[in-house]
Parts: sequence; C-alpha cells; structure tokens
Amino acid sequence: MLPILPACWRALTRPLRVPATLVIAFLQRTPAVQVAAVGTCEALESGIGAIIKASAASLAALGAVDSVAGATTFALSTGNPGHPSPFAVSVGTAIPPVAFALTSNPTTDSPPKSWTVTGTLPPGLVFGIPGSSITAAPGFANATNPTLTGTPTTAGTYVMTLQAWESAGGKGHSSSTFTYEVDVSGGSAPTPTPTPTPTPTPTPTATPSPTPTPTSVAPTPVPTPSPTPVPTSAPTPAPTAAPTPTPTAAGATPTPVPTTPVPTTPVPTTSAPTPSAGPPASGAPVFTTQPMSVTVAGGTVALDAVASGAASYQWTLNGSAAVAGATSPTLVLADAAAAAGTYTCVATNSAGSATSDPATVAVAAAPETGRFINISTRSQVGTGGSILVAGFVIGGPVSQTVLIRASGPALAAFGVAGALPDPRLALYAGAALLASNQGWGGGIGIANTAAAVGAFAWTDPLGADSALLITLPPGAYTAQVSGASGDAGIALIEVYEVP
Repeated sequence: MLPILPACWRALTRPLRVPATLVIAFLQRTPAVQVAAVGTCEALESGIGAIIKASAASLAALGAVDSVAGATTFALSTGNPGHPSPFAVSVGTAIPPVAFALTSNPTTDSPPKSWTVTGTLPPGLVFGIPGSSITAAPGFANATNPTLTGTPTTAGTYVMTLQAWESAGGKGHSSSTFTYEVDVSGGSAPTPTPTPTPTPTPTPTATPSPTPTPTSVAPTPVPTPSPTPVPTSAPTPAPTAAPTPTPTAAGATPTPVPTTPVPTTPVPTTSAPTPSAGPPASGAPVFTTQPMSVTVAGGTVALDAVASGAASYQWTLNGSAAVAGATSPTLVLADAAAAAGTYTCVATNSAGSATSDPATVAVAAAPETGRFINISTRSQVGTGGSILVAGFVIGGPVSQTVLIRASGPALAAFGVAGALPDPRLALYAGAALLASNQGWGGGIGIANTAAAVGAFAWTDPLGADSALLITLPPGAYTAQVSGASGDAGIALIEVYEVP
C-alpha cells in the first residue's frame, strides 16, 4: 500500500465543501483508488473531478453491484402520510388521490420524469396524471409526481412495484424498486332503513245492552224521565226515543212499551301522526386529509386535500386568488417552477365552508457541487493479512452517521459464484475495536436506512450478511471483512453517508 501524504488528503477533501465529508480509500486489491490517491497534489487539485470519475469507473469494472461515487439515492414518499402501505379501501368507494414522489439525496437533484409500474394494479384505479396514466401493470407513466386515483371494482390484495427513471419512457438512471400494497375489501351496498308506518288507534265499539222483556205494569203509564244533563266537556249521548204505546182493543187500558236507551261510548278523535323532521343538516365540511408542502427542482406536482361532507372544492393561491379550474380534491400543477406559492383548499356545503392548512410549493436552489455519498467494492476475502479492508475519513466539525455493509450470501442474487458464506464486519479507530456484526438479523433500522440511501435490498432477514449503522465523530476509521469461521470467498463492502 503506497502512503498518502497529508497534503494530498487536504487537496482531496478541500473541493468537496460539505459539513461532513465521507472519503473512502479501499486498501486491498483496488489499484484504481491507490493510483488516484498517490498522484501528485497538483494533479489532485487541478483534475480531482476526472480522477474521481476514473476511480469510480474502475471500481465498477471490478464488480461493485451498487452505486459508486456521486450516485443519487432515492426514497419513496407518498404525498399524504394518511395513506401508508398497505392502503385499505372498499369496492365501490372512490379513494382520495394518493400522490407519489421521491425524496432524493442530494435533495436538490432533478426529479424523475417517468415511472415503471409492475406487479398488479387494482382494477378501477388509475396510476399517473391526466394525459399519461395506466390502468393495468406493467406500464410506464411519464410523470414526476404521479397519483393513484379511481374507484376499486374488485376485492383482493394488490402489490404494485414502482421504479422511477431519470427520463421519460423509463430511460436513463433509475431508482431502487419500491412496493406499495392496496387491500381492497368486498364492500356492500347500504341496506335502506324502512320508514315505520304509524298504526291507527282502533275505535272502541259499544256493546249493546240486551232489550228487556216487556212486563205488565200498573194502569197508570210511567212517563219516561228526562235525560240527565251532562257536562259540556263530556260526549253528548244519543237522544232517547219516546215510549210508543201498543194499540189495544177498545175500552182496554193501553200498555206502554218502554224503550231502554242504549248508552253510546264516545269515539276519541285520533289525529294522524305528524312525521318527524329529518336529520338536521350536517355541519360545515371537516378536512380529513391536509395538503403537504413540497420543494422540487421542477416538473409536475400534485397536492391533495379531502373534506368530509364537502359538496364543492376551490383551491386558492397565496390566500386570495382562486386557481382557475381547480375545483377537485386534487390539485395538479404541471410546472412547479412557474406555480410556486402557498396553496389552500376551501371545501363548501349548504351549512358552511372550511379552509385547509396551507401547503407551500417551493423550487429548490441551484444544485450544490458534487460530493461523495457512498462507494463500494467487491473483492476476494482471504485469511490473515488477506482480509478485505476499507479505510475512510470523516471530516468536518460535526459527527456523521454512516451505514457500513458486508454482503456475502446476498451476492447470489447477482449470479456471483463463490461468495463468502459468513462475512464478519468489524469497525476500528486505530487499534481500538468500536463495533462488530455477524448476521444483520433483519433489523428494521438497517433495512429502512438501506432503502433511504439507495442500497440494494437484502431479502433474507436471517441471512449471514453483516451491517453496522453508527454515528461517528470526525476522524479516520477502518472497516474489515473476514470469514467468521476462517474461510474465504468473495464479499462486497459498502460505506454510505446517511443524511
């Protein structure tokens, strides 16, 4: 290993101009890096860009399967944190638009121009933007921030695989692949509640009194007494008929036949039931999904806001100006650079209106100068002094979090034969052992960080590949990869700067 002079280190690190710069020198079987490092200080100062590019190309030629110096890394970010994966919806129910975007590292890099969708797209849903959308996978959508909209028609579990591309039509550099799951439940039409029919009150029927049998009475007729007066508030009984004498033979005394009055029961008057008033009008709309601010370099941007009980929507710019034609829950801005500002959405119904939280669309500043983000190399790992060693320096006044990975079994997915079956990763500061790992164990922190910085995915949580996620103060460090059981094989070592 040829020495690297301190003056050359200063010349190497000075042009990077970042608070925490990650500079990596691979010390074993990496002649391209050695040549770059031992060149004269004048060459480093005058042609650092060319030397870095040549070194990166040489490392790629040596078999690095992941990104090299200056690579851009991406992470999937939906426009609404209320739509996580898996996203649960119901058949026949329109979903609020789900806006997809990538967060990039560096954050000022240009956004992607197209997306590949594979896997299964739920029937009834549309991925993309007006003018460039797909309804079934696989396919391309030429959009920077596409949305998922529509009304699902078929129940099931659908997993889409998304990948963003630098240029339209799925061309240029690509991001890692991301998955997004949509769970569509069966759903059913609401059963109408029958309106109860009021039951009328039956009219009581008077029971007639039996007609008495006439009997002999005294010769003097008995007059029928007058009816007893009743209060005006009580029902008036039917009038009693006068007694009708029965004709008899001449000279006989007539025998009167009394008529017994039949009591009548008053029929209560029952008015028809007054129908109850319907449910009171609902209140003003309430926003259940708020728009989110976004900073982009340009291209298409989508904002979404959903309010319960809303009959209409209207987006406004900078608090007052209504955006022409923006009357749906989703606002699509085709040119973010020309549409920068603060947007709010006003939802209205018959009871009133509500205004969403403000969301700012901002345009990123000019890209900063290039810097190292990560570098990787692949090599044969032996025993003793032939293990794989990677040295790196963290500069700047503050600590830096790094992800260090040693891949062995994971290389099988790339067709690498003879991979190291049990890589052991150890990190040193000088002669002091800081941390070590053998078998990453499917740690969620490791997996999420790897996805965020653009590292290829490890699919076996029980695999023997090893990793360290650690925050280090400025200084020089050495990462070593060896066979845990003293064996040999091919391994890949990677060091990532974690933003």
